Amino acid sequence: MATPKVLAVVSFNRVLAAACLFILLLCDAIFPSVYATTPPRVRVLLKPTVSIAVEDGVLRPLVEAWSSENNIEVTLDWAQSLITTDYSAIVNSYLKTWKPDYYDIYMLDVVWTGDYGPNFVPLDDLIPKAVFDSFNPDILVNNVVSGQHIALPWNANYGVFYYRTDLLAKYNHPVPQTWDEMEAAARDILRGERALGDTSLAGYLPQLDSYEGLTCNIVEWVKSAGGGSIMDGEGHMTINNEAAQWILLKIAKWIDQDPWLIPTGSLVHQEQAGIDGFASGNAIFMRNWPKATKSIENSAAFDGTGRTWGFGPLPGRNPGQSGSALGGWQIGISNQTQDAASAAKVLAFLTSAEVQRARAVAHGLLPTIPELYHDADVCTSIKHCDLYSNLQVAVRPSASVRSYLPVSQRIYTTVHDFLAGHSGFEHTQDGIQKMLAKLSVDVEKTAGTWVDPARGPPKYVILSSPIAIVMMSLSVVGLLMHGATAIVLLIYRNVKTVKSASLGFCLLMIFGSAVSLATVFVYSGYPAESTCVLQPWMLSLSFSVILLALLEKNWRVARIFNNPYMKRIRFTPYHFMMRAGAVLAVECAILLAWTIYDRPKPSRVYLATYNFATCQSSSGRFHWIMTGLLLALNGLLIFAAVAMAWFTRHIRSDYNEAHKIALIVWNTASFAFIALAILFIEGLSPTVVYVIRSLIILECNVFFLVVFFLPIFQKFFRQVNVRNPDTSGKRTQGSASGSNDAESVSTDKGKANVPQRPQQVNASFCTGVLVGRYASSRLALGFAMWHQYTVVFHSHDGIVAFIPNDAKDGSGHTYRITSHVITAPVAEPSGLASFTMCFNQLHYFTFQLPTLESAAAWAEEFGKVKMLSRPRVANTCLIASESKAGDKRLASHMLT
Repeated sequence: MATPKVLAVVSFNRVLAAACLFILLLCDAIFPSVYATTPPRVRVLLKPTVSIAVEDGVLRPLVEAWSSENNIEVTLDWAQSLITTDYSAIVNSYLKTWKPDYYDIYMLDVVWTGDYGPNFVPLDDLIPKAVFDSFNPDILVNNVVSGQHIALPWNANYGVFYYRTDLLAKYNHPVPQTWDEMEAAARDILRGERALGDTSLAGYLPQLDSYEGLTCNIVEWVKSAGGGSIMDGEGHMTINNEAAQWILLKIAKWIDQDPWLIPTGSLVHQEQAGIDGFASGNAIFMRNWPKATKSIENSAAFDGTGRTWGFGPLPGRNPGQSGSALGGWQIGISNQTQDAASAAKVLAFLTSAEVQRARAVAHGLLPTIPELYHDADVCTSIKHCDLYSNLQVAVRPSASVRSYLPVSQRIYTTVHDFLAGHSGFEHTQDGIQKMLAKLSVDVEKTAGTWVDPARGPPKYVILSSPIAIVMMSLSVVGLLMHGATAIVLLIYRNVKTVKSASLGFCLLMIFGSAVSLATVFVYSGYPAESTCVLQPWMLSLSFSVILLALLEKNWRVARIFNNPYMKRIRFTPYHFMMRAGAVLAVECAILLAWTIYDRPKPSRVYLATYNFATCQSSSGRFHWIMTGLLLALNGLLIFAAVAMAWFTRHIRSDYNEAHKIALIVWNTASFAFIALAILFIEGLSPTVVYVIRSLIILECNVFFLVVFFLPIFQKFFRQVNVRNPDTSGKRTQGSASGSNDAESVSTDKGKANVPQRPQQVNASFCTGVLVGRYASSRLALGFAMWHQYTVVFHSHDGIVAFIPNDAKDGSGHTYRITSHVITAPVAEPSGLASFTMCFNQLHYFTFQLPTLESAAAWAEEFGKVKMLSRPRVANTCLIASESKAGDKRLASHMLT
């Protein structure tokens, strides 16, 4: 049973809980906003069609009301330009450089669909089917990329046919419904009006200049003739059909046969030139956009002059056939959005009948929802609902290709040249067929969709093919070998042999080799945008990383062992990063320029009997220039590695990697030349090329791994098997560890055993030990290695002998002096002193001594050597190594 004290505590806790609950409920009632969740936020970027102030005044109240009802905060922004190209640059910059506060929804031109398709969210799972069904299906098809809707249409624009009703009535012609009727009416009217003295009247004013407007005319002509679209959804041209041939040949003959039916000047006419001609009363027919109506209505030529006009659908090959190029704008959701579901709701509202109706009534913008053409207010504003609701839409192939503008440029340039008679194809049935056949091939090549019927689809190594699986499996094995090597080095990092091999640089070389090995994967399968860019980056940078690590490692070894006076040398990661960073910065600058200006893209190479997929820049010349620059840079690194190997060839084997570098460079260069010789043999299939490339990458990297690290493993496994391996971690003489910490390398064993003055054996015979370096030219002297020399010279006979103390067989060089030049000793910043000698104008020596006085003494002694009048070629004498104290002494006579 509970005690009174326990009951009191329980009662108190219940009262306290009730009080807390009451306070929370009270706060929720008084301050509800404190506990309310933050509504989703969707940012929208639009381009003004009329003006920002006018359009914003209509749209913003609708958006704010909808936002309040649906608890979604909508931020509405307008681009500060009416120019489409300016707005395109803005959208492009946003889509390619993402930031969290960028826009979720963008307004897009109808010809941007394919270009920006990959940057937008597929809407099929976000937008209800009823919304899609509400739009004009002929317009909605322009929003489909790779079978998915990436945008919704907002407002439309169409190409229409303008005509002079007064002239048609005067000569008893109805409004033409076919191109033949238009031609007959135009010829009849022109004949009559010219007879009356009107020589300025033209028959038909299309847009025939070499620009995007001509593409609009072309899709209308082909559609109206019954030829359908000029390109299918897969990016393959369908323009080379009988209907397209018929209408294009008819237009060409109109230009050829009658300069008045289609004036020759029309070949440079754009929209405004046509508007000016028709609005001034100087044309019977015109193709243009609905915007031309304002210019015509305000023209003095139609104000009280008896001239009248009208407009309707363009003629066709047969009555009832027509074609009106689609213009206008659409809206899509960026794939950078953080809330696609909320953005989809906003998108559905912005393109809804409510918003489109308001914009049509206020601004005269043509809706994309057919039911709005039955709305009285909409029809009062746009005036021609019966016309716009029945137009036969002709879409440009912007949704069928990834880059529309080059495709369109190829189309309008080729057709313009044909109409102008500059294409090399005659205006005959055979000529039009050949022109359209060539146009189809050129456009598909530009779009990257061309497949030669005689060669079939492009050849490439399929990822699931046995050969690709074998190559990638071998690459995985190689990568595992690299990983195992790195792990073993890390486990035995305190073993002397591993320490002397510079662990940090070894790991860096292993990393570079592994990245190089992984390029087998980016060369496998059908080329993609990403893999095409990765190929040069991975292959070039990985090779540079290997060579830079190898160079730095050997440079440090050279510094340590080229240190005759045992000075302390300090290495830091900062200096390595500065040196390596400078080289990598140059390489990255080349790669960035390549990527930004004209990056490698999936493309096809067409040979005599087949085509294959590969990665190339648009400009073949630029592609090879960039490749050459990268090869030149890596060639310089190879040269530097070979030079450093040469300079360190005499260093003891624990640190000397000259033979390894020579083998690796020889192997890489040999296979590179073999690969170039084989790969340029015409007729090799893509599979053979892939296998050769993959095997070379595998062989070179595995060869590097084995040649470089197998000797290290052999040595340190012998060390770890002894009873007390050197794992103390103390630095040994000449250690050049590649750790990330700053390193101080010292070979402190006291000062080198170098006498400060020569030892006088007799009146003319002196000997001693000097630290110096030798070269056969003054330029090479600065790169030569330092050695300790036993120097023996006979002043009266003009003979001097130099025996390197590290010579394996004790051999040296003897010189008969015919001339010598000795520089005055100088003090060096290191505290040492040095002087330089030149014997017989062929042999250069620089000697270092501890003090300026000792350097002066040696220089003086060399100056006493008698110069012989007759030169003699230097001979080599054998110096035996015999001494009780271990010093090398002269044991043979000098040659006379």
